[in-house]
Amino acid sequence: MATAPQYDPDDLTATPAQAKPKRASPPPKPPRACPPDFDAVYIAHGYDDCEVIFRAAPMTVKRWLLERGAERLRKARAEFVARERAARHALKAMKTRKKPPRAVVADGIEVPAPLLSEAANFLRTMRNGGWFCAPTGKGDWWLGTMYKTPAQIVEFAAARGFDLEASLARHRCVVPEEEPLSLEGRGVGERVVGELAPS
Repeated sequence: MATAPQYDPDDLTATPAQAKPKRASPPPKPPRACPPDFDAVYIAHGYDDCEVIFRAAPMTVKRWLLERGAERLRKARAEFVARERAARHALKAMKTRKKPPRAVVADGIEVPAPLLSEAANFLRTMRNGGWFCAPTGKGDWWLGTMYKTPAQIVEFAAARGFDLEASLARHRCVVPEEEPLSLEGRGVGERVVGELAPS
């Protein structure tokens, strides 16, 4: 009865029956090519962001940088950063710039305080919500988004139904009798110049 040949490990010419042939190793992959938009991304975002955007290793990004011209791209990146910084500083300066003081609206016409208060309350309580009417603290008044003098507040209220003559009589304001009360132009303000009559 034939016996199977024995494997001698010292015999370099013999191979064991169980040994499997080795697979040939695959050829090495070629290096990853530089993306076509690498220059623009590097200039706008810098070295570190290129690793995240392109999902590349630091050595790969370095190789691309050398292939595309490291000195040229670094100079362009520095110029881009300088422009962005200057633009941010200019925008910040515009936001923090103080506005020139607003000129106070004035016409030199004095209006008795009770008459002005009653006219303002009339405008505030008109239908459809009325008008926003309040003093600015500088001598003129807000009327909505407009700036008006006290005399213009009274004229505006009188043009919209405010009983000016009744208010004058109620507050006993002195009005020259020889000149009729007029609602045209600045006539109302000129006739409302009087002080409160002594009680």
